[in-house]
Amino acid sequence: MTEEGKHSKPSPNGPKFIGKVFAARNLTKSGPASYAYAMPGFKDVKFVDVGVFLQNGKRVLNRTLVIQDAKGSWYVHPSPSGNPLLSDGLNDGTPSAKDFSEAYNVKK
Repeated sequence: MTEEGKHSKPSPNGPKFIGKVFAARNLTKSGPASYAYAMPGFKDVKFVDVGVFLQNGKRVLNRTLVIQDAKGSWYVHPSPSGNPLLSDGLNDGTPSAKDFSEAYNVKK
């Protein structure tokens, strides 16, 4: 991101804005949730699909790993590929359909 910030124009494949956030879903394999539950301080692990519009007008879908702590707060894992026990099956599921706002009450 530092390099991107040095350019006068954004890269065509760079993100422009988030178009849609989908509801969190369970991974296709049970191992990551079991691992998270067994770890001190963790409660659950899921994924969230995020639709992004790029600078060039194209759309992409990014799959993000999210982890719930023992207090119920959710956090985005910055590099799920670095932890295969938590991310096993992350990219195996079908694209999400249920919108985030349909599944959760969001305070504004």
